[in-house]
Amino acid sequence: MTLRNFIEVHISPDHEFPAEADLILPEIVVNKHMMKDNQPIKLCYGLKEIALHFQPGNSFMVKESASKFLHLDPDGQMFGFHYDRKARRLVIGPLIGILMSGVSKTGEEVFGGMTDFCLEVAEKSRSRGGRAVFFTLEQINENTETIEGWIYSNQKWIQSVFPTPYCVHNRISSRRQEKKEETQMKINLLKQRGVFFYNDKFLDKWEIVQQLKTIKSETVFFPHTTLYTGPDSLNIMASRYQELYIKPSGGSLGKGIIRIKRYGESYSCQYQKNGETIAKKYRSITDLGRMLQSRIGLRPYVIQQGIDLIKQNGRIVDFRALVQKNKNGKWAITSIVGRRGPEESIVSNVSTGGTILGLREALESSNAPWLPVDQVVSVLKNKALKLAEVFEIGAVGNYAELGIDFAVDQSGRVWVLEINSKPSKAVHSVGSQVKGARPSVKRLIDFCFYQSGFQKHSRKKQSKSRGPRPALGGLKENGEIIGLPGNTGNSKTI
Repeated sequence: MTLRNFIEVHISPDHEFPAEADLILPEIVVNKHMMKDNQPIKLCYGLKEIALHFQPGNSFMVKESASKFLHLDPDGQMFGFHYDRKARRLVIGPLIGILMSGVSKTGEEVFGGMTDFCLEVAEKSRSRGGRAVFFTLEQINENTETIEGWIYSNQKWIQSVFPTPYCVHNRISSRRQEKKEETQMKINLLKQRGVFFYNDKFLDKWEIVQQLKTIKSETVFFPHTTLYTGPDSLNIMASRYQELYIKPSGGSLGKGIIRIKRYGESYSCQYQKNGETIAKKYRSITDLGRMLQSRIGLRPYVIQQGIDLIKQNGRIVDFRALVQKNKNGKWAITSIVGRRGPEESIVSNVSTGGTILGLREALESSNAPWLPVDQVVSVLKNKALKLAEVFEIGAVGNYAELGIDFAVDQSGRVWVLEINSKPSKAVHSVGSQVKGARPSVKRLIDFCFYQSGFQKHSRKKQSKSRGPRPALGGLKENGEIIGLPGNTGNSKTI
């Protein structure tokens, strides 16, 4: 049986503790779980744990030496906790980790364009009794099984030492950095410590094509995609399709994409440069092939069949489904939005000037008013979930958040364009303006808590006839604070 509540933890100097105890626990907790105070329990914070002898009391108080071992720092936070009776483990938190690419050297935005996202994660986690620590590869201590990271407390970012979190979300934003040998060594070190490390890596377009090509569906289509291997592969695809997209296999944010259109024997070529669309024409496939070969070189690219996308005011429109694991560890749709590209742009990415649209708005205001909107919406939702499930079966590593890009053509057919493991967290990518943490942050916290053993439970409605609760040792149950007797002496509040 598991107890899931909030509690205020106090730290007291060792010399003020009874000689036979290292930990004071509220009597309600002891009685609830029939704890025997002649047997030690394991107090856990992150992946650190320590065996402590306890006594029942009126509050939750930890010996100072034990708190230092756990790196349990004082800042007045209410912590969540749960108790595993069988293992005799009392877990505080949870402590969750976000692995970042780096920190800003100047200004108040410690994590640059990711700072708002980090603030939301920190505050939402704290409101649930947990703590989110943000750290970089350089802050992983190899010998002490700790990390040096950042938490947000008292309206400011504080750097300190923490135990290694059990659950770590990979938000490294650079493919090049992620592929480095030293990066993989640090990630493997976390895994060896027992960390649940998720969204393991950036995804490769060609690998995803190979993984998903076995899916049979009458409602979702996959554009014909092949690996670019030189002029011959271009010739074959150009002879079949009037429009092609040539994409870096390891690209993201719409960077490096080239659109090819065939007009008889001649071809047009478009790509983005410094926020503008560059257009060029070539008289033959040979001339086009030479240009592509010089531009692409030896980098891995894929050639993808072009789709006759729906448009809004002449601008291309596609769709991004954000699919995340929820509080029960199951895939769920967090959002599906439309994305309208800038005028004359060949991509719709918000990072390149695209605009977020509501799902139905994007469909109903397109240049294809005959679309069966309800049917298309249903297909998008159903297939986003199915794709996440199928992807996970064949994926190496752990994933709990995917951005799946879809296209809808003029006839209403739904096409899968690609799957991303690092959906943008910048402010400009947020589709709806909501108070507090965005839905994707709430779901991220839900999953991290679930994975750490802190499942979210629904609040039970209290009977109107029930009187006020008695004061019981500083617990907070079902969102209601239960009175804490005043603490005296030199103890510190955490």
